[in-house]
Amino acid sequence: MSTHEIGLIIDGQGRDPYDETLDDALRTSWAPVSMEEILAGDYEPSRPTMGARVDGRCLIYPGRIHAFHAEPEALKTWFQLWLCAERLERGEDALFLDFEDSAPSIVQRLLDLGASSEAISSRFHYIRPDEALSDHSSPDFDAALATMPTLVVIDGLTEAFSVQGLSPLDNSDIATWLDILPRRIIRTCPGAAVNTLDHVVKDREQRGRYAIGGQHKLAGVDVAYSMRVIEPFGRGHDGVVSIRIEKDRPGGVREFATDGQVALLRARSLPDGKVSISLDPPEHASGGFRPTVLMERISRAVEATSGLSKRALRETVHGKSSICDLALELLIAEGFVAARRDGQKHVHSSVRPFREEADRDPVTQRDPTVTQSQHRDRDPVTPPLLGSRSRGAPEAENHLYRDPSRPDGFDSPASDDGGDEYDALIARHRDIT
Repeated sequence: MSTHEIGLIIDGQGRDPYDETLDDALRTSWAPVSMEEILAGDYEPSRPTMGARVDGRCLIYPGRIHAFHAEPEALKTWFQLWLCAERLERGEDALFLDFEDSAPSIVQRLLDLGASSEAISSRFHYIRPDEALSDHSSPDFDAALATMPTLVVIDGLTEAFSVQGLSPLDNSDIATWLDILPRRIIRTCPGAAVNTLDHVVKDREQRGRYAIGGQHKLAGVDVAYSMRVIEPFGRGHDGVVSIRIEKDRPGGVREFATDGQVALLRARSLPDGKVSISLDPPEHASGGFRPTVLMERISRAVEATSGLSKRALRETVHGKSSICDLALELLIAEGFVAARRDGQKHVHSSVRPFREEADRDPVTQRDPTVTQSQHRDRDPVTPPLLGSRSRGAPEAENHLYRDPSRPDGFDSPASDDGGDEYDALIARHRDIT
């Protein structure tokens, strides 16, 4: 018996649910999907085509729902506005649903990113909802969707749930909200990428792959990214954020991820007030240069003593500050070193050893079972500064680095990550001597 005959028997009303000429008004979502187009060889699997890294690899899929979750200052909104500016430059429309900020702030950021006033005025559509999407408000929203944006950003999921009277902690409410907004957008604008921006729980250990709230926030989307601050961004200060793929249903992004890392987002504060954003591959974050000697020295330092600040690491490994910072960024982005905030600074701990020799063999380097004894002992590391301790370890010996050009004989401290630490070290040395 054919599938069509089976369909007629089940229907009982003389309708064949396999008949593609059947009036859409009579067809429900429970009707079987035709396999003809897929099997004809014309079907193209979903591929990411937006949000390109400097090497051309893209992070955003058309027609898919993406979730971005991150801690504060992780450049979530800046990143999305950069994507919007990218769409505007191509002559496309972008829609921004903002539950957290204001129109003047968003427009100023777009201008800072280089979007033209004309493009913003004609093709950037901004909505600041403070009421539920209902029969009364739907015509306004439908008018915005009628512009057929290729990118839709929903910024502020906690507030977006609250406006609809739903809880982000309840998985049933999450499923309802996904159908009310993101999936409605996809149904109306089939080629649009929908990006949702969300927060994470404060506890890094409990965070895992998830945003704050119910687990269906991850289960209900096609693609999920986490973003983690390496260097905070501000006016006059460049920022770096690591982007990691947490879910990739189509599979087109994970294939070029490096241990889950897909990009380093770099935001540069320019002298004229403008902002430049780029996405670098983790393995080529400096244009191909990898300071592997300093990477190994930093890795050995945090293996010996957990909790070192960036400044302490700079002084420990005796390298140029900018190259030390790059080495540390790469170690964090590639999962060798973990960073956490401690007061006004970040401190670092070892996740797994990095060795320069093993870096030449990516398979060996990514294998966390490779032990230190399996690699040649390379340049020794001076014991860390400031008597920093690892848990259960005795206090390390303090080593002070001298600069003959200074009256007090010590190197100048770095400008960030704890000038007070340096002053305390000098005072302690003078007390001893």
